[in-house]
Order: sequence, then C-alpha cells, then structure tokens
Amino acid sequence: MRWETLFADLEAQLERETVAEDQAIEADEERRRLARIVLRDRLIALAEECPLRIRLTDGSVVELVVDRFGKDWLTGVAAQSAARRRYVVPLAAVTGVITEPTRAHHAALAGRQAGSRLIERLDLAVVLRELCRRRLLVEIATTAGMRIGTIDRVASDHLDLAGHDPELPRRADAVRWMEIVPFGGITSIAC
Repeated sequence: MRWETLFADLEAQLERETVAEDQAIEADEERRRLARIVLRDRLIALAEECPLRIRLTDGSVVELVVDRFGKDWLTGVAAQSAARRRYVVPLAAVTGVITEPTRAHHAALAGRQAGSRLIERLDLAVVLRELCRRRLLVEIATTAGMRIGTIDRVASDHLDLAGHDPELPRRADAVRWMEIVPFGGITSIAC
C-alpha cells in the first residue's frame, strides 16, 4: 500500500512538472512571436476593422481609412474630411496609433501578415515618383511645417518641391521657389 502511494505521488509530481514545463515553453514561444511583430503588421491588423487614428512626428493626428500598405508607407483617405483627401504616410513618421485597448490586443494577436503583393514591397520613393509623374498639387507636412507645391524630382532619400500658386498649374514661369525636402522630415503627403 505504501508503494502505491509513493508511485502515485511521484506520478502526480511528474505530471505537475510536465504541465509547468509545457506552459513555460508556450509562454516563451508567445514572447518570441510577439518580438517578431513589427509596427506595419499591427497597423495592417488594425486597419482591417476601422479607420486608424495615427499620431505623427509633427504632433498632428490623422484619421484614415487605410487601403494600401507599402514597404515603408501607408495610404488612405481622410475619414472625417468632406473633401475625402488622400494621404501617404511614411511609417517612420508614425509616433503612435490611438485605439481602444481591445483593438490593440487583437492586433498583437493577429501576428505577421504575408507581404506577397507587389505593392507591399514598393518603398516610399516609388509612390512619390508616381505623384511627380502625375504632376499633382500636394501638401507635404514636415516636422518643420507645411509645404504646398508640385513634386519636380524624386531622388533616393529626398525630393524637389516646386512652390507655386495653388490655383495655377505648375509651369516654369509660375514657380516662385524650389525646396529640397528629405524623406526623413516628411510626416504626410496629401493630394
């Protein structure tokens, strides 16, 4: 009878240790999974449900219905604007995303999203070159203030912005100034 009790105790102790070890392994795997999640992946998960309220490096907050994610940028339409302006936001300009605690938790659980579509591999310079090609009037918000004009050239880490009267198309005789704008200072581009 004593042997049976001894073996039952040993079996119960081994079972407790096995369960504790399995729980420690699961917790470690979850910590590792969370450590691999990048901001872009969480934004993708949050954007599936509703507009994102994004705080930018210039202190402003934009609320966007996000429709595309690139390698280092996102684009969407202003959620509260009657004009339905389109914004391009470099991910490096995002200093925070304002959301409810349950949404933040859900986005952490969503995990890594597959980036298989070509657009998800395009960087900010490609998007800016397309705006340049289309000769659209843009408002570029930077950490130093707002700039309005037409993008003339796009290099690897900066762009040339031609400043002209917003009411007039970009023509050589209408350009009043040119400004070289580093990508690192851009918080958003609206058109």
